[in-house]
Amino acid sequence: MELVQDYEQQYAVQTAEITAQIGRIALASGAERNKLISDVDRQLEESQELLEQIGLEIRDIPQGSRAAYTSRLNCYQAEWKRLQQEFGNAKAARPKPGYDSSVDDFDEIGIQEDQKRRLLDNTERLERTSNYLNDAYRVTIETEQIGAQVLSDLSQQRETIQRSRARLRETDADLSRSSRILNSMIMRAMREKFILVVVIAAIFLVLVFRIFVNSKMATQLLNRIGQLGLGVAVIGGVVNSALYNVDGGHRAVIFDRFSGVKQEVSGEGTHFFVPWVQRPIIFDIRSQPRNVPVVTGSKDLQNVNITLRILFRPVPDQLPKIYTILGQDYDERVLPSITTEVLKAVVAQFDAGELITQREMVSQKVSDDLTERASQFGVILDDISITHLTFGKEFTQAVEMKQVAQQEAEKARFLVEKAEQMKQAAIITAEGDAEAAKMLARSLKESGDGLIELRRIEAAEDIAYQMSRSRGVNYLPAGQQTLLSLPQ
Repeated sequence: MELVQDYEQQYAVQTAEITAQIGRIALASGAERNKLISDVDRQLEESQELLEQIGLEIRDIPQGSRAAYTSRLNCYQAEWKRLQQEFGNAKAARPKPGYDSSVDDFDEIGIQEDQKRRLLDNTERLERTSNYLNDAYRVTIETEQIGAQVLSDLSQQRETIQRSRARLRETDADLSRSSRILNSMIMRAMREKFILVVVIAAIFLVLVFRIFVNSKMATQLLNRIGQLGLGVAVIGGVVNSALYNVDGGHRAVIFDRFSGVKQEVSGEGTHFFVPWVQRPIIFDIRSQPRNVPVVTGSKDLQNVNITLRILFRPVPDQLPKIYTILGQDYDERVLPSITTEVLKAVVAQFDAGELITQREMVSQKVSDDLTERASQFGVILDDISITHLTFGKEFTQAVEMKQVAQQEAEKARFLVEKAEQMKQAAIITAEGDAEAAKMLARSLKESGDGLIELRRIEAAEDIAYQMSRSRGVNYLPAGQQTLLSLPQ
């Protein structure tokens, strides 16, 4: 790539020099005109060889960066053809009368040399400006490349952060579910511990009374109390094992070993069930978030990475059906499959550009179709939103290269127009100077040297006036060499 940039700089300098020399051809004549024509012809051949060399170097550039250089090469070739056409027009044009020193007397008043000097100054100024523009163009290209790399790094970091955020949300949901299970286990353990303490206290009292009371009546009474305490403990254990709690935002479904899953759904609170025969299954009916990443293709066959965030919850009345068909992990079984199917069907209806410009329509269509599919499984979708939408690396690079190529084409067009305007300005200035010189020469031929003598007198009068206003300047009469006659 560095070799291509060197060739481009050489081509820019040579193009500016060719433009300046083509402008001089219209003002030159004789041997000078022939020399300029041969120089321009030679430089056009060299510039064409530079373009061919640039084309050969572009073939070795990787596919990802080749499009930008190819676009610039096309601009250079169009500019070369324009220069060749201007050179042909300049060669075909005849020298304007009055510019040849053999025809008029411009050399006597020094007009032609001054005109040439101004043209050379304008040409040098044009070349310096072209060099500055080439340096600025190179810096701009390097800045664009650095910006593209920074954008690519930021995009990768953004994807990493979004994946980490999705994992954190899933971890938070798992921690909430684990916390609810632990709270339920702690409550059950506390009830069992309380019953155990009561039974131990009753047994301890019975033992104490057996030790300190030896009468037969007391022994019988204590035996009855012990039997009563044991019966209470047994009844309390049985009752405790037959109770279960349903927390807020949850529902329970009873599984019976003999009749299967019952159709009744238990609400919040404490409920009874038959131990060993029945078993409660607790469901969370609150809205839960879930991120579903999908890789699919657009209508114009571009890879699209989409992440869909869904807030879902089950229909309480359909919990027995959900448990029978899908189980407690119904979201793992249903949401990834239907989300992937709906997203692929909807995204395939839009082009890559329409997915960005018509994102609201795409999101609405995905929401409608996905809600309809989820309702078939007894799942309610409270909210559906597209949180992440990116395209393949090749498509993103192609879009960036297209934008860079458009900017480069606009910049090249501006440089060509600016050089054209500067050339026209130099030509107009030279034509004005030449016209003024012709008028001055014509007036001198018609009126003689009287006009020059008048201008000389006016200049001498102005010089005398300016010097008279200065200190230390005195006038002497004609023929006198000193201000005062000093004695010998």
